This record gives sequence, C-alpha cells and structure tokens, in this order.
Amino acid sequence: MAQTSLNESWTSGTLSQLQIRKLFLPLGASEVNMQNAPAGEDGGRAIIKFQTSYEAEKAQYVLNEKDIEGITLNVSFQQHRAQQQQQHIQSKQKVKTQEEGEQL
Repeated sequence: MAQTSLNESWTSGTLSQLQIRKLFLPLGASEVNMQNAPAGEDGGRAIIKFQTSYEAEKAQYVLNEKDIEGITLNVSFQQHRAQQQQQHIQSKQKVKTQEEGEQL
C-alpha cells in the first residue's frame, strides 16, 4: 500500500518534533520527519506520513491553519499527491464528457 505524505510548515516561532508528533500521531501518522529552519531563523517544516489517504485528509482538515502557541500551521499534501488528485478529477470529467457525447 502506498503511503500518503503531508507537508506541514510554519513561518514564525519554533515547534519541536515532540509537539508535532503529539498533534499528528492521534490522527494516524506513521512517521514524522522534521526539517527545521536554519539556525537563527524562525519557522520550520515537517513531512508527515500516513498509511492511508483518508488519514492524511482527516489530519489536513483538522490541523490546517490551527494555532499552536501563537504559531499557525500550514498543512498540505505533498506536490505529487496534489497532482495525482487533479489528474484523477480531470480523468473522471473526461469520461463523463465522453459518455454524454455518446448519449447524444
């Protein structure tokens, strides 16, 4: 089964890996990888992996734009996942258009 990953980022303040894990593990995260900002700079980033896309979607819904100690979280699907979702939607629309054309 393919894992689904979310990007989590913040532009001010600092969050620890423990804080991030406490937020995401109850929502089904299987792995948390921190990528902090360079020394002396605020902000940071984490990649959070989930076993299912449902768990990832739920975590994004629950935690995106959530305020943690004055730090706003930005949670989004990794780029390849967003592209896959868009391609799936476009494919479904194309099939629907073809079916409608055949009915005429």
